[in-house]
Amino acid sequence: MNPFASNIRRALGVKAGDFERLEMVRKHLDDHGRNLIPACALRCHQELIDQFIQMLENVETTVAHVNDLVDVASEIARYQIVNDLPHVVKCGADALIADIDWSEQSDLTILSGPATGADAISLTRAFAGASETGTLFVASGPDNPVTLSFLPETNIILIRARDIVGCYEDAWLKLPWGARGPQMPRTVNLISGPSRTADIEQTLITGAHGPRRLHVIIVG
Repeated sequence: MNPFASNIRRALGVKAGDFERLEMVRKHLDDHGRNLIPACALRCHQELIDQFIQMLENVETTVAHVNDLVDVASEIARYQIVNDLPHVVKCGADALIADIDWSEQSDLTILSGPATGADAISLTRAFAGASETGTLFVASGPDNPVTLSFLPETNIILIRARDIVGCYEDAWLKLPWGARGPQMPRTVNLISGPSRTADIEQTLITGAHGPRRLHVIIVG
């Protein structure tokens, strides 16, 4: 038995087999109420998308909004040319990314798997975006190896317009759900812009802990 758990139970005056308390906890997890939601997260969907874009641009993230998945490859090619970047992209096995048609972008080389220090550009997919702060939710796993979000200097993140919501509470609900609740990945990275820090002598440095450039493509 965990000695810390025993100490907590002793301090609370409860027992490990207190089924009434266990049932109370279960009901709270199943039927918990919503927290206080800020007014900026309660707007119509188009306003949430506009706010999401503005929040990202405020922290030097570039954003493109394309009509359909067929436009993604050309947008990535455009972004690479404009920024004079290598024409090689590393991505995971995400189903949405797998549906991208690269056939008309013969100059692009698409590689699959976790990123290494040699990879300059990564392509990942966010399962949700919170408009209140312009934050992208990226789940780790074979679909989006976590190294793709940290090692390359440029990270391109794909998100569907319908996956942009107002608040964090609604973003978490975008996780895949099973019979017993959300199917949690090992990690969920919350990304709100390129990596930047001013810890050393208050001098702003980009790319200290992750990508120096972040480009978000909204689909739909």
